[in-house]
Amino acid sequence: MDQLFREPIGIRPADLSGLSFRMARPHSGLQPWIELYYSIHGQSEGSKRQSFNLYPDGGSTLSFALFHGEVVGLRLSFSNQLCQANFHDPRHCLSVRFRPGGAFALLGVSAEDLDQPLDEQDHPALYVLMERLKGRPFTVEPFAVLDRLFLTGAKTMESRYAIIQRWLDHFPEHPRILRDVLSRQGIQRRKLERAFRLETGLSPGQLSRILRVKMARALLRNRPDLSLSHIAQACDYFDHPHFVREFSRVTHQTPGQYRARKLSQIYKST
Repeated sequence: MDQLFREPIGIRPADLSGLSFRMARPHSGLQPWIELYYSIHGQSEGSKRQSFNLYPDGGSTLSFALFHGEVVGLRLSFSNQLCQANFHDPRHCLSVRFRPGGAFALLGVSAEDLDQPLDEQDHPALYVLMERLKGRPFTVEPFAVLDRLFLTGAKTMESRYAIIQRWLDHFPEHPRILRDVLSRQGIQRRKLERAFRLETGLSPGQLSRILRVKMARALLRNRPDLSLSHIAQACDYFDHPHFVREFSRVTHQTPGQYRARKLSQIYKST
């Protein structure tokens, strides 16, 4: 499963001409909550504006604006709809991509708070985080600095690993199997649904549909040898028409259109 999520934000370095782009995995102790870190910055003042589709996966993004290696602002954002990101600012931007429930576990920010992007003045937890970061240099090994920052609080969050992260550990098994596994661990359906609404703003069924589309996108990008019917089966869709409907609803394009566009981008970059 890990192989399918190597490009979780759907952007490759080759896509970002004129921009410096790096990705890194977090410390193993943070991986239940954080999917990856990435940094982007313009290589010159004349870097052109570039827009990319960001597809929903139940996660949220915390971005730090850096100036001369120090944090000068931050923003936490979440969307369960397709949206676009624009990369054009020559300043350095360092980001944390949280897995579903990660921002709640490590920052204490619920999905209800994230109906619009938040900066350090909009939420007490983000204000406290900003205060902790003042004067802390990010010029050398910025991803390691993020590891140390979040590991400090991760040990106190072990109890929250019990619900959403356990569900994610068993995804993409059939929903009935997931419920049976969690029930044997003492997690009943109502408790699961309350946790999902609080931490992700989605129901287990809604998140499952979004993540199946994420799996399909990874296979469409990385396995051009697989037929669409094979991908539909691998991602546990009832049939091919169901796959096309669900994929189109999330991405606003058919699986065939998505694959053609991604392959075209790959060929242009080689």
